[in-house]
Amino acid sequence: MEKLDILNGFEKYDWPVNIDRTIEKNGDEYDVIIVGSGIAGLACATLLSKKGFRVLLLEHHDRAGGFAGSFLRKGFMFNNGLEEISGIWESGPITCLAKEAGLDTADYFVLHKAAGIQYKTSEDDLTVPDNLEDLVSMLAEMFPDEGENLVAFMEDAEKAQDEYYRYADTYNVAMTPELVAKALGIAEEQYRQENPHIYDWLSCSVEKKFNEYFKNSELIDMLTMLMIYHGTDLDVTPAHTLLRSYGYFRNGNYYSKGGAQRFVNALRKFIKRQGVEVLFNHKVDEIVVRDNRVAGVRAAGKTFNSPVVVSSAHACNTYLQLVDGAHLEEQFIRYIQELEIPYSLLMVFLGVDMDLSDYPAIIHNHTQDGGYMTLIASNTDPKSAPAGKANVVLFQLCAYDDFPQRSSQTYLEKKKAASDALIAKAEKQIPGLRDHIVVEDAATPQTLERYNFTPGGTGEGLEDTINNVKPCFKSPIQGLYQVGNSVFPGSGMELAATSGMICANDICNWGV
Repeated sequence: MEKLDILNGFEKYDWPVNIDRTIEKNGDEYDVIIVGSGIAGLACATLLSKKGFRVLLLEHHDRAGGFAGSFLRKGFMFNNGLEEISGIWESGPITCLAKEAGLDTADYFVLHKAAGIQYKTSEDDLTVPDNLEDLVSMLAEMFPDEGENLVAFMEDAEKAQDEYYRYADTYNVAMTPELVAKALGIAEEQYRQENPHIYDWLSCSVEKKFNEYFKNSELIDMLTMLMIYHGTDLDVTPAHTLLRSYGYFRNGNYYSKGGAQRFVNALRKFIKRQGVEVLFNHKVDEIVVRDNRVAGVRAAGKTFNSPVVVSSAHACNTYLQLVDGAHLEEQFIRYIQELEIPYSLLMVFLGVDMDLSDYPAIIHNHTQDGGYMTLIASNTDPKSAPAGKANVVLFQLCAYDDFPQRSSQTYLEKKKAASDALIAKAEKQIPGLRDHIVVEDAATPQTLERYNFTPGGTGEGLEDTINNVKPCFKSPIQGLYQVGNSVFPGSGMELAATSGMICANDICNWGV
C-alpha cells in the first residue's frame, strides 16, 4: 500500500516559501491569504498570526465555521455536523490549538456521559463504556479466548498514538516520517527505528492489523462496528485511521458546550486581535497564478495579492474550479478528477418537548432498518435545548443523486419524504417522537453542497482507502497549499485542525 498519503508527491512539490516580510505592504497585499474559515483555516490563521504574518481570511458565508459551526432554532442549538469530537487531551491537536489562542477546552467541550453511547444490532443492544479499560474488559468477557490479544492490540495502538504525537509539544500536530525528516533532520530509517509502532500503522491496512492480533471473526466484526467510521472495506482502509476511534476510548469522546460555533467564534476573535483581517461574504472565484507561482485571489470583484494562498476548499474544488487548468499538468488534473468522493448525509434536526434524559446520548443503529445514528445532544450539553425539552439529530448516509435539483418541487417533496422516513425509524427507538416535535429542519447533500461547496455534498472529504491517495498539502503550484478534510490526515475536527497546523508550520519552515 501507499505508506503515507500526506506526502504524495511531496519531494516534487517541496518548494520554498517566498514571503518577504521586510517590505511594507499596501492595503491589498498580504503575506498569506487563507480561503475558507472552517477549523482548518482557523487553525492555520491562529498559528500564523502569532508569528506576526499579515494574513487575510476570506469566507463566502456570513459566519465562520463550516462543518464546525452551529445554528439556533427557537432555543435549540444544533451543530452543522459535529457529534463526536476527538483530539482533546494534553497533547491533542484541539487542546494545542486552544492553548495557542489562550483558550481552555473545558469552556467549550464536554465529555459524552458515561455509558452514553449505544450500538443497536439485530441481536442485541450494546452499551459501550467511555474508557479503554472497561471496553477491553467488556470485549474480553464477550470473547474470552481473545482477552490477551485485546490487551496486546490496545497496547500497540497506545504506543502508535504516543509515537504519532511525540513532537506535539513543539509542532502541535502528529508527525510523519517525512515531516520529521524535514523539521528535525531525522532520516526515515532512524524514524522507523525510534517509532516502530506508528510506522507500522502507517504502512498497513486495517485488515492486516486486525488479523495480526485476532482470529475470531465476530470480534473483528465488533471492532469494525466500534472503530470504522467511513464504512470502507478493511483490506483497503489504512490502519492509522483506527487511531482516532481508539482515541475516543483512551482520551475521551467530546461534544461542544453551547454549540460548536462558540469555539469557532473564540478563534475568530483571537486572530482578529492578532491582526488577521477577516472578510465574510467574500466567495473566492479564482486563485491567481502567474509563472507557476501563486499571486493572490479574486473575490467579491476584487483582487487580493499574496505569494502564499492556503485553500481550505475541497481539493477537487481548488484544482478543478479555483485554479485555471492551464497551470496544471494533465496527469495531475486526471488524478484529481479520479479521486473517490464518499457518501454524504441526510441530517434531520429536531427540537422536541420530551424528557429524553434516560436515553443514551448517541445511538448507532445497525439493525434491519439500515444504518443511521441518533444524537440526543441535550443529554450531553443541556444548554443545547430549553429546559424540559430535548435536542435530537438524526444522521443517515445517502448519495447526492438520491435527491433531484435543489429548490425544485420534486426536491422539496423528496426531502420531506426522506425526513419523515428517518423520523419513523427513530420512533422505534423513541416512541411518540413525531407527536412532540416543536422544531424540525433537515439538510441533504445539496444543502451541504450549497453551504460548504463540497463535491457531492460530502462532509468526509475523500474516501479513506489505500488506493484513494489524498493530495499533498503542498501543490504543484508554488505558494499554493491545501488544507481541510480532503488532505492528510482526514475529516473531523481534530484531523482538519491538524492539517491547518501542519500547513502553518511549513509556512514557518518548521521553526528553522
